[in-house]
Amino acid sequence: MLNKDRILVLAKELLIQYDLKSDIDVSLDNFGSGFYNPVTGCIYLSKHYNSYEDFIITMLHEICHALDHQRLGRKFLKKYNQASQVATHYGLNAHDYNKWEIKAEKWAKKEYNNAK
Repeated sequence: MLNKDRILVLAKELLIQYDLKSDIDVSLDNFGSGFYNPVTGCIYLSKHYNSYEDFIITMLHEICHALDHQRLGRKFLKKYNQASQVATHYGLNAHDYNKWEIKAEKWAKKEYNNAK
């Protein structure tokens, strides 16, 4: 299992690889979770991951959000929220069926598999 210090080091290395200047906060208590805050530009990560793969895929997922935000600027948050509203309109979970979440998860898994 990865510890908090190792998570922070690996996360910073990944940010460098993708030329991102996001801050990293390793303080969440949930296993395998993370989120990107487009208002602050910070990626929040769990202090605990079940495996190296879980951590890397989570980090890559959040990097995808940061890259989308970098590309779209302030429009990203608006588009993300619209996608959540569309999912909710169809009676689906606003997060799990948000097209930006689906895209980020696919991208993260593809990046991880390409790097193996």
